[in-house]
Amino acid sequence: FRQSFEPQITIDRIDEILGHIYRSGEPKRVRIEDIQRIVARHYNVSKTELLSNRRTRTIVKPRQVAMYLSKVMTPRSLPEIGRRFGGRDHTTVLH
Repeated sequence: FRQSFEPQITIDRIDEILGHIYRSGEPKRVRIEDIQRIVARHYNVSKTELLSNRRTRTIVKPRQVAMYLSKVMTPRSLPEIGRRFGGRDHTTVLH
């Protein structure tokens, strides 16, 4: 998974999408809900679509990006991230 997004996901890109969380003046704990909301807005999809079972390209890519960011930016376990993304298995989060 990471390799398929490597050219598009850079520190600058993450900062562009989620940077306001860090620029608020004091350190803020990143929450999965924040990542879902911001990624959904960035990709112009609804949070409901992000959490749905739909497998269209317009939904799958943002969902995978949001799960990847959740994995690297939060202390949550893979099973917990999967649950927060519509009950997906932890192996899906690894994809």
